[in-house]
Amino acid sequence: MPAIQLSRLKLEEDYAVLRPLRGDSEIVRSEKKYDRHGFAEVLAVNYTKEWRQTNLQKGDLVIYDDSNAIEFPLCEEPDRLSEIVECVHVSDIYGVQRGEK
Repeated sequence: MPAIQLSRLKLEEDYAVLRPLRGDSEIVRSEKKYDRHGFAEVLAVNYTKEWRQTNLQKGDLVIYDDSNAIEFPLCEEPDRLSEIVECVHVSDIYGVQRGEK
């Protein structure tokens, strides 16, 4: 499957592209396969005034519900291999830790 180029990606309003972070225990999962929660790094975000209070930025770490996430291959830079990322609605993000500048 061809990968989407991050530099060419145009997101709909109120959506974010996240790189799932997998630790020793992968992501935190409940018993149902599609009722999952995760921890991820923000790669891209596009939100309206309604969601501006979150002020998400690239590099932030977030806690989110990925039950409705759309997984797809993304190539962040032309010379890098693609990776599977997730696209979620901003309302599915429940916590933010600001990325290091």
